[in-house]
Amino acid sequence: MKANALLMAAADILVLANAMLLGHALRNRLGAADAEITLTQRELSYYGASASDQDSGVALHLVWWEPTSLPWAGPSTTPQWLDQPALERLGFDCSVAPKAPGADRHYQLERARQAYVALEYDGPAWRHWLETYQRFYDESNPTKPSHTPIEDVPNHSRLIAIDADRDPRALRARHPDRSSVLILPAIIGISYQPYTDPPLIGHVRELPTAIHVPRPFSDRFRQLDRLGYRPNMAYRVRLRYGSLYEPWVEGVEIQ
Repeated sequence: MKANALLMAAADILVLANAMLLGHALRNRLGAADAEITLTQRELSYYGASASDQDSGVALHLVWWEPTSLPWAGPSTTPQWLDQPALERLGFDCSVAPKAPGADRHYQLERARQAYVALEYDGPAWRHWLETYQRFYDESNPTKPSHTPIEDVPNHSRLIAIDADRDPRALRARHPDRSSVLILPAIIGISYQPYTDPPLIGHVRELPTAIHVPRPFSDRFRQLDRLGYRPNMAYRVRLRYGSLYEPWVEGVEIQ
């Protein structure tokens, strides 16, 4: 009898957990979507489905960049999107001057902050990086004719972090284009580098990147597995982000 009671309790917990998950998903989908965007294989990586689970969906992984992490993007050529004013807006205490005694310990003790990050797809931030790359190529190869840099980076993600705020509504107000700018929850840290300009720089420590693709959309990706998936295969995925800034898949196109 005791064993049966434990099994019933476990079943009740499972039912409750599933109900909570369903309720959370319903809340996310109620009302107008925060963003509706189509991304490609550059921004959504697929590494293959698990052979042990043929009946569930598959996972895609969001690929994005911070401006300063892009190749050939140095401090002198890349805008500091998380500079001191932005860090203060996120709640970091930047009252201690970077050159002041004890500044290193002060900023080492600054804990990471929960915030929201705006990711821009195929916009000005991406074009700025292309221009930087073009200049880098021309300066490194003065005897070679100029070329179109996009030819060299066909698989490079065009999703770049551009802004952050503790209030997602304020962030959306600054970036109203819901077809090219995603807003996602994130954990942001601060870096203290006294010998660089600027000495205080923020960076994203965590950001949700896993995107579940349910059936029937996942069947299209499983077809890639059967055909022998190659990283250069092209596909497009239509995503909708709800009121809780979580995504669901609206459609998949595989070329």
